[in-house]
Amino acid sequence: MKFVLIYTLALFVIFTGCNEKAPTKTSNLNKNVVIEKATNMEDHSRTMGKGDYNFQIKNMPRQDSVRLEVLYKGKLIETFGYSGVVRGETIADINADNNPELYLSVTDKNNNVTLKALTFINGSVMDIYKQEYTTTVINNTTSFKVNNKQLVETKNNKEMLRYNLIAGESSFILKPEGWGNAELSSMKGKYISYDVDKKIDKVLDLMSNEYGEWVVKLKSMDRSCEFIGVGYFYNKDLIVPLNYKKADLKGKLKINFVSNQAVVYVVDSKNSSELTDFCKSGGSIAGNFIKK
Repeated sequence: MKFVLIYTLALFVIFTGCNEKAPTKTSNLNKNVVIEKATNMEDHSRTMGKGDYNFQIKNMPRQDSVRLEVLYKGKLIETFGYSGVVRGETIADINADNNPELYLSVTDKNNNVTLKALTFINGSVMDIYKQEYTTTVINNTTSFKVNNKQLVETKNNKEMLRYNLIAGESSFILKPEGWGNAELSSMKGKYISYDVDKKIDKVLDLMSNEYGEWVVKLKSMDRSCEFIGVGYFYNKDLIVPLNYKKADLKGKLKINFVSNQAVVYVVDSKNSSELTDFCKSGGSIAGNFIKK
């Protein structure tokens, strides 16, 4: 009887021990499979070049990072690391100085998009800095491209910001295309639109404040239309959201300046009906205005 009992207990201990080890072995196997798949996924390398320069870009999505290697005449001269992964790249010569520039569109794990830009002169590397618009918000709908010797930044697939590449004291700068201070100052004041009988129809009043914002007031002479908003310049156009007083509106005014005239219209035609929300009799705040 004792022999049977001891034999039974021994079998129980051996069986129990095997059950305890099994999950650990399975867990390790699953972990190795996951790592192997991740390693295969993160190999997104590509090489591009211009003249004596070659650029090797390696995205590493799991680390939310990218490595850029710069080679000059086949020799590695610089290595850069950025947070995010490269979604687009362009080699250009915007300022026509016969030295290549590299523009990288980098997207991080939060879908924020930033521009990384470099220029290459006689085997050396220099950063290119981008001056930001004070109201610029980078988001996942931002894209960059080179067009007509300018860098073009597009937001929300509609708003296009244009930059010129200029030489600074110790670096190169992507400077927003726009008006000079004297030109901006001359745009302040009143603008008049006329009806078919050549009588004053509407008055547009433009003022800037100490924060660089532009206060826009527009009203018709019969007071049937009245609008007030706060805008900002994108390149040479004044953009004014319509929701300053009416939070539910989604459209934006664009004021384009040509000589002594200001042309007022909506940025997106699908929101054109919102221009009538500021008029009692079905009119619109759009129109052509002449500087008074």
